[in-house]
Amino acid sequence: MLKFNLDLFRPGDIIAVRSEGGLFGNNIEKKQARVRGKNGLLVFTPEQASYTHVEVIIIRDTKEPDKFWSIRVAPPKSKLVDFPDYYKGKYVRIVRYKNYEDFNKLAKVATWAATHVSVP
Repeated sequence: MLKFNLDLFRPGDIIAVRSEGGLFGNNIEKKQARVRGKNGLLVFTPEQASYTHVEVIIIRDTKEPDKFWSIRVAPPKSKLVDFPDYYKGKYVRIVRYKNYEDFNKLAKVATWAATHVSVP
């Protein structure tokens, strides 16, 4: 496992966050662990099923380089959060396009996320 390093994150990265338990987290994890594909095989491993929340990195603060802003996808309303502070001490996983070096694709994901939650 890599040590937390803010230089790993780029706008447009999708962040999967491991569940910390609780009513909703446990229910989502159990449901994901039971999902089967068309071939009848389990879709998620138990470890994969434990990641129950997603986040989209949208921008790195130019005045404070240790500050990233992200969109927290949480019903009923998504919101803008300071990513490093909000997720300090939690397990996260970066999910990226295969063509990671194509900044245009990453920028499109970040822009889409920001415009769909009314973030200026």
